[in-house]
Amino acid sequence: MPTLVLWGKKGKIEQWYEPLTIWQKYCVQEVRGYGVDTGHYLAEENPDEIINEYFDILEDYLEGRKKRTPGKQCDYCLLYTSDAAD
Repeated sequence: MPTLVLWGKKGKIEQWYEPLTIWQKYCVQEVRGYGVDTGHYLAEENPDEIINEYFDILEDYLEGRKKRTPGKQCDYCLLYTSDAAD
């Protein structure tokens, strides 16, 4: 399953780091994401966009599972980050 990484574009994460490059070091599967037009509280400030991104990545994952060999396991990671500098 791909790992979804979202951060607030109004914060410092994008200025200080390359988030997707950093997260890819920790994840076996594909890493996707971008800076959402929010501050620190992504889900509170733009809930529709966040929900849509989760649905999109889950839909892609489920479509991919239909094409997999039955019984083959999928490695993924689920990590959390915070932009405390906001």
